[in-house]
Amino acid sequence: MNLTFIYVSHKLTSFENEWINTYHLRIKNYAKLNVVRIKDDKRLSYDPKKHMLPNTRLVLMDQKGKTKTTDQFKDWLEKQRDNNTSIVFFIGGSYGIPDSMKDTSHELLSLSAMTLPHRMAFLLLSEQVYRALSMMHGHPYHHE
Repeated sequence: MNLTFIYVSHKLTSFENEWINTYHLRIKNYAKLNVVRIKDDKRLSYDPKKHMLPNTRLVLMDQKGKTKTTDQFKDWLEKQRDNNTSIVFFIGGSYGIPDSMKDTSHELLSLSAMTLPHRMAFLLLSEQVYRALSMMHGHPYHHE
């Protein structure tokens, strides 16, 4: 499975890097992972499709997106894996995600109905992807 996280942000602090990299190292046990940081800019004009292989889904992380339970997210991720689909998760910066990008995405997904700092959203998404992958592989990280 190929996963790409594209996030818009200024440079992460060492503390943020440490937490996020903990999950990225764990994810790499189950999937190929690519991480791309884009500098936060009000005039964001970025085409995530340059990081997309054939059969790739572009998933934008947006508070207005669809919410999923952990089990629903795991099932969704498992379906993507079974269909040999690569996934690009895009996390917007402090100015959000441009409408033009929303029009070309395959899916809008929300981590919360609340507004989250984009760096925290990146951490939460990383953890949830790891959690789903560990559940798919029978690892005891997740507890009911």
